[in-house]
Amino acid sequence: MSEYLQSQFSLDVPWWIFTVGGLGYVAILGLLGIVQTLHATLAMLAFEVVLLIGLAIWMLVTVGPGEWSTTPFRPSAIQSGGASALGLAMTFAVLSHVGIEEGATLGEETKKPKHNIPKGLWVTAILVPTFYVFVSYALVQGYGVADIQGAFAKDAVPIQTVAEKYWGAFGLAIIVFAAGVSILAFAQTSFNAGCRVVYTLGRERVLSAWLGGVSHRGTPHKAIIAMVVACLVMSIPFAVAVGPFETWGYYGFLIGIAFLVSYVVTNLALIRWTRGNGEFRLFRHGVLPALGAAILCYPLYRSVFPLQDGIYGALPFVYLGWIALGTVLLFHARKRRPEMVERIGSALAAAEADEVASHLHADEHEGGVAPVAAPAPSTLT
Repeated sequence: MSEYLQSQFSLDVPWWIFTVGGLGYVAILGLLGIVQTLHATLAMLAFEVVLLIGLAIWMLVTVGPGEWSTTPFRPSAIQSGGASALGLAMTFAVLSHVGIEEGATLGEETKKPKHNIPKGLWVTAILVPTFYVFVSYALVQGYGVADIQGAFAKDAVPIQTVAEKYWGAFGLAIIVFAAGVSILAFAQTSFNAGCRVVYTLGRERVLSAWLGGVSHRGTPHKAIIAMVVACLVMSIPFAVAVGPFETWGYYGFLIGIAFLVSYVVTNLALIRWTRGNGEFRLFRHGVLPALGAAILCYPLYRSVFPLQDGIYGALPFVYLGWIALGTVLLFHARKRRPEMVERIGSALAAAEADEVASHLHADEHEGGVAPVAAPAPSTLT
């Protein structure tokens, strides 16, 4: 937004104003309640999806079916890096898709969670990749397949380039606005998921009990305050030092590795868990998760080996340090209060805690709003 205003209107609005303003918006909605948050998020996501699909169709029609190329789907078309480049690209593809599991963190605020949340996750797991592939293919065709190795690769925001090319100045403006809307929606769902986890850890006395408090509206306001402070500390100083885009790149790469590891472990854990409780079915609980773990190991390996130069090469070690710290804290918690660790897992996954649900639904009942009847739309991000 800052660069857009500078390039189009010569308005010098510092990037940090948008950062603080966006965080304030996210926090205020979180304090108001989950219903208000989900309504706003769905509206923003619907706007973004409709706009991008419209632009994608416009580009494909303008280019013409006769010029549509299958090159973007052929791994052999990779001209530099080969399999290593493909694996690294998969890391950012995973990063683009992460978030579908965030709906599970809202189980205590969702009606019939054991039915609605899995349903929402399945629908999202199908629709989101389909949307990404379609829009990405249209973007490549609109930019020009011949320019992918050159101009496209050097373009920081290619979606804005094609929007201006096909829709003019108005197209550029609306795409920039849509990008801002998309970032807010993504930030809102991630922020909510994080707050609920922090709230649960505070309620179970893993973190300070202060974090487990709820407001008169039934929202975890103290966890929200803590998240705001954490976001400010982890964004502004780094962005001042290296720039906003670089900060996002570092965090994105680190988070991509973290989610790859988490997904591999989760797939393997499913096998062990279903075998332990007698629900194991060979294909569903054995073959599929083992295959998923094996596939995800490839981009994980290509992201870490060979190590990249500079900060990116150091980030895998940062993540290893984070795992080590978490492991130490886990064993310490198990030694002091073993029952607490069990309660945390149940609280984050089971979603049937009536006492907590009554607190967190308070803002809906007081405001005359029915309890959440749909799967958590945060998964749509």
